[in-house]
Amino acid sequence: MSDTIYCTDKDTDGMYRLKEKPILPINQREADAIYHDLGSYLSPECVASDGEASEAEAKEHFNLYMRKALEVERCGFLPTEDSDAWSAGERPSDIGLYK
Repeated sequence: MSDTIYCTDKDTDGMYRLKEKPILPINQREADAIYHDLGSYLSPECVASDGEASEAEAKEHFNLYMRKALEVERCGFLPTEDSDAWSAGERPSDIGLYK
């Protein structure tokens, strides 16, 4: 299963690390795949790290992935499926970031 948010990259020391992919969908299908992955990263269980994250850590996690959703919206695409984070057709910018 492919992740639209991260890829695995091997550095010069031979160590593997996660590398962020650019958020630049060119059609609704690509945007839907990104929104689907972001919906998983924004699920309550993931945001709260199954109850182990502090409030500040949970806010930071939520804001990181919501900024990525805002990037998809800026490309002109809205989610077409419901998730824990938004409803189909809802603008991520209407949800906003935690302060």
